[in-house]
Amino acid sequence: MATNQQWPFVTVSDFERRALEVSGLAASDLIIFAPLVAPEQLDAWNMYSAAHRNWTITDFDVADSTGIYAFEESGLDISAGQHFAPAWQYGPGVVDTSLINANLFSHPVFQPALENVLNFETKEFSQIEDLSAVLGFTTNTIDDKVEPRSLIVQQVHKNFEENSPIVGFLIAVESWTKIFADTLPEGVDGYLVHVKGSCGSENSYWIDGPRATFAGRGNMNNGDHNDLAVSRDITAFTTRASSSSECKYTMTVYPSETVEDEYYTNKPYVYAAVVLAMFLVTCSVFFSYDRFVQVRQTKLVATANRTKKIVQSLFPENVGKKLIQQAEQEEGAKTEKRHNAAFPPKNKAGGLKGYLDGDADRPMDSAEPIADFFSDTTILFCDIVGFTAWSSTREPKQVFALLESVFSEFDSIAKKRKVFKVETVGDCYVAVVGLPEPRVDHAVVMARFARDCLFRFRVVSKNLEVELGPSTADLGVRIGIHSGPVTAGVLRGEKARFQLFGDTMNTASRIETTGKANRVHISQETGELLQKHGKGHWLQARHEKVEAKGKGTLTTYWLDLKSAVDGGSKESSSNGGGDDAVDAIDHDQDQKVVLDEKASRLVKWNVDILSRYLRKIVARRMASSSPGDYPQKLTTEELMDRRQEGTILDHTQDIISMPHFSEQVEKRRVDPESIKLDDNIMEQLNKYVQTMAAMYRENPFHNFEHATHVTMSVVKLINRIVAPDLGDKHTAKSVHDHTYGITSDPLTSFSVILAALLHDVDHQGVTNAQLVKEKAVVAAVYQNKSVAEQNSFSLGWSLLMEDEYTDLRRTIYSTTAEFRRFKQLLVNSILATDIMDKDLGSRRKERWVQAFSEQASDKTDSAVTNENRKATIVIEHLIQASDVAHTMQHWQIYRKWNAKLFKEMYKAFRAGRMAVDPSTFWYQGEIGFLDNYVIPLARKLKDCGVFGVSSDEYLNYAKQNRKLWTDKGEHLVEELISQAAAEMEEARVALS
Repeated sequence: MATNQQWPFVTVSDFERRALEVSGLAASDLIIFAPLVAPEQLDAWNMYSAAHRNWTITDFDVADSTGIYAFEESGLDISAGQHFAPAWQYGPGVVDTSLINANLFSHPVFQPALENVLNFETKEFSQIEDLSAVLGFTTNTIDDKVEPRSLIVQQVHKNFEENSPIVGFLIAVESWTKIFADTLPEGVDGYLVHVKGSCGSENSYWIDGPRATFAGRGNMNNGDHNDLAVSRDITAFTTRASSSSECKYTMTVYPSETVEDEYYTNKPYVYAAVVLAMFLVTCSVFFSYDRFVQVRQTKLVATANRTKKIVQSLFPENVGKKLIQQAEQEEGAKTEKRHNAAFPPKNKAGGLKGYLDGDADRPMDSAEPIADFFSDTTILFCDIVGFTAWSSTREPKQVFALLESVFSEFDSIAKKRKVFKVETVGDCYVAVVGLPEPRVDHAVVMARFARDCLFRFRVVSKNLEVELGPSTADLGVRIGIHSGPVTAGVLRGEKARFQLFGDTMNTASRIETTGKANRVHISQETGELLQKHGKGHWLQARHEKVEAKGKGTLTTYWLDLKSAVDGGSKESSSNGGGDDAVDAIDHDQDQKVVLDEKASRLVKWNVDILSRYLRKIVARRMASSSPGDYPQKLTTEELMDRRQEGTILDHTQDIISMPHFSEQVEKRRVDPESIKLDDNIMEQLNKYVQTMAAMYRENPFHNFEHATHVTMSVVKLINRIVAPDLGDKHTAKSVHDHTYGITSDPLTSFSVILAALLHDVDHQGVTNAQLVKEKAVVAAVYQNKSVAEQNSFSLGWSLLMEDEYTDLRRTIYSTTAEFRRFKQLLVNSILATDIMDKDLGSRRKERWVQAFSEQASDKTDSAVTNENRKATIVIEHLIQASDVAHTMQHWQIYRKWNAKLFKEMYKAFRAGRMAVDPSTFWYQGEIGFLDNYVIPLARKLKDCGVFGVSSDEYLNYAKQNRKLWTDKGEHLVEELISQAAAEMEEARVALS
């Protein structure tokens, strides 16, 4: 085929010559090439076939084009919604072209064969049937339409890549007389071959030397020589798994008198073969047993090595050896007990008396506990600050990705520094120095270990922000160190662990909890040990005394991170400096550089998320085998879209159509991770997100970080859209139906995620009502309705439609239908974030009642319309919940963004862009907002029934935040007022 052809619009050059060569090799009567045509490609195919019907090399006239048609005698329906397989090219020796465009799916023999190829993606050898409907069109079949024949169907893939979709079929019509011809030499006559199919077909053939003839339907054997008949299952040689639609054949050969004599003379050879087979089987049994023993021994050695490594990683070396020795002793005791059970010794009392005398098997009592006392150790507790709040906005896999990444780095440092890791409890890492091998410098080693862990955490958290999302780099660690004696040992039983006990552990924990983020807090005992080893310059006295629970008032120190390096020369802490003198954050960095670095990480994270869903879109497109519209058609559609009149608000839709489920597409699913997007597409995506980030204003709340936070919530909710537990009935179709088609369409997911990124572009930090009041130009453009939201959409859409992003657009959508749905999803999603517009809110409530309320009055719509309505509403509520996700997340997350929003509104008030001081209504306003909007919205997420445990999680956090705000809100508002006023005053002084 030519390189510029796209499936199914393909014509194979020189097809008749190729068909002649293939038919000669395969003894085929007819070779047919049939492309796979989708329902939406029907009109385009009919136009294409009409223009290219002159592919045959014959001299007679080609029949007029009628488009794809069904075989008249089939009676099968070929209505829209099904794929077509038109007979496009065939040969050799075409004498009649009227077979062109006959839909092979409408023929009762071709249909099951083609469907088997699609379902199992393998070759198909069909049953023996009457195929006269496709005979007589070539020179090979023009004279013989009586003999039944079989089909061999070979699938045609789009390309040579793995999992490439099926785009057509190559079909051979096989004559069994030609298959049996030339199987015997001349003079060997009289074989009758009976071929019986499980599908009902039964035919007989005579073979006389190299000649074979069709004997007739049914079994033509008269009963003679049945004892010499040989039967074979033909389908036993196929590789495809058996299915209900597969036809199995049994071929029976009945010999003539001459052949009967030959069989009798071969019996000695048969007996000899049986003896030889028995000998070979015996040898193979001994060989298999020897091999089994060898494999078993190898597995036992490997298991022992793995067990040893696990023990070494969990326990100190000497403790691990003791555990292994005890295990060996216990196993020996069990062996002896089993021996005594079989041969009881005479001097042992049996029954109940023996049990009471202590003869029962109690290995834990028979071995001494593994425990030691260590007088000189240093304990470290390290906790991730902000982890609980951070994890509330993440998926479980992301939480473990962070912990595994951080703790594996700590483990590497511990191995290098000869520090023993005791355990991890949640996000707390516990380590010790001074056991099992005593060390005089244990406090010095632990101080260096703490410093290394703190520095390494900064690097890891920054690097992970691209993968795990915003605020990851804002996490910190709080480290506490204390020195003293401990009791260490193995607390045996289920899930035995090596543990430390004693007051030193309790004190180390208190030192950690009373510390500060990104600081190493050191007890007085550890500080004295550091001074004793000449490291007093590593310490900075903490000025205020520490009140620790159960410990009273403590004198503690901070570790000076800039001095606690090998070769450091800074003198002792008497040089002064308060709590802020040493911090893990390098304050000499330019703040603007830090902000730019953070924004860059957020851009990378958004690009990574969007590229994942772009790959899913491409994978889905490949599975559907859709060629897409011509580029010029898409360009025309885009130009026409720019000329549409009216505002963005005028184009909102109450119902957006979701794609239908396709079993064939699901079967041809392509792994998105196997797809690599072109470099130019990634460059355009990166540039687009960077430009969008730059278009966000530096508002305290409505900024690029907020948009990324909303995007993260959208991704989390999309990933949590699940079907209920359906057991064995859990199929892709059931998930599609239960989730209203949202999970089946990556374009929908991509659109909502992009909407989250764009929804506050160029937000001015004031309400829509204020923009209308100020008679802003942007308010007039959008007729004073949803001003900020329409403006954000227009800016993002206009930029995407520029010529430099053409490749990116062609990746997002490939047809005009996809283009329209993509835009509609963006419009609806972004405008859904305007929760103050009464008209939009009223329409949304009406549709909710129609879709999900038991009192819904409109029962006249079709099932498809109802499903699309539900999908549209779920998408809108998904982005609405994400826009206020901070109110349904951990209390610390809620406080952080609540403070940002207050600061933004207070700033607007001070600038004269807000009529009322927010401090006068903030406390009661939040309670009303939670009661009247947030909690009802969280309940709707639950009522949708598609978000799994996330709906419960969001609702529970919303209720918890409401309670905490009621209890603490008034005090927090006072703090917010003080902070906002102080920052405003600092800004005024800086400008004066």
